Amino acid sequence: MVIKMVATENILSSEQYDTSEFDVNKIASRLFPGPDYMQWLRHFHNTLRPKSYIEIGIESGRALALAAANTRAIGIDPDFKIIHSLIASTNLFRLTSDDFFANFDPMVLLGVDVIDFAFIDGLHTFDQALKDFIYIEHYAGPKTVVIFHDIYPITKETSTRERTTVFWTGDTWKVIPALRASRPDLKIFTIPTFPRGLGVITNLDPKSTILVDNFEFILKECFTWNFEAIDGAQNEILNVVPNDPVIVSELIGF
Repeated sequence: MVIKMVATENILSSEQYDTSEFDVNKIASRLFPGPDYMQWLRHFHNTLRPKSYIEIGIESGRALALAAANTRAIGIDPDFKIIHSLIASTNLFRLTSDDFFANFDPMVLLGVDVIDFAFIDGLHTFDQALKDFIYIEHYAGPKTVVIFHDIYPITKETSTRERTTVFWTGDTWKVIPALRASRPDLKIFTIPTFPRGLGVITNLDPKSTILVDNFEFILKECFTWNFEAIDGAQNEILNVVPNDPVIVSELIGF
């Protein structure tokens, strides 16, 4: 297996900005006009109408609260503090995703055969994001949709594994080029939505062992990637599509 990240198009470069003083939120709002990520999550819930939903990294429950009453949901986070009203029938687990999937079967908990929809917004590190995807794919069906948050890196300072800023993407973005290279069978694209983009994955295959079999190799290759490798070519490397519900619906086949 060869994992290679190739940049061919200069869309955005952090050199366009004074990185010592800029307000990253203002830059993100200018870069990502249109529906924000919460509007997109609402759109996916309303359109997919999932019977089953898993959210990793629930924090205050803001996104989890979008799950409808007829959805059976699981929320996973080692340190959640729910302040939003949850409408769906929801099982909350104060655990890391590693601990949850090592000890529980979401199919049994939810009483379903597959996970219809999943939102991964956990540790903000590439390796954990990849593991979380592997966990979810194991329970996927032919129409399962997985969404990653924090996928579009804007600056070096906000795109590192170690958090040093309030506005933080982490190195989660690496999961998109890694999956595009190692799993060409997946359908993958990124929505440039405020504040840090959403990665969308469909056509999952629960029988695939490629990621598990090559996990250490993928990590070794991708850990060498840094922000400079993607800066100016985010749209190409992340397969960015317009922030437009009509276009995204056509890509997914709603």
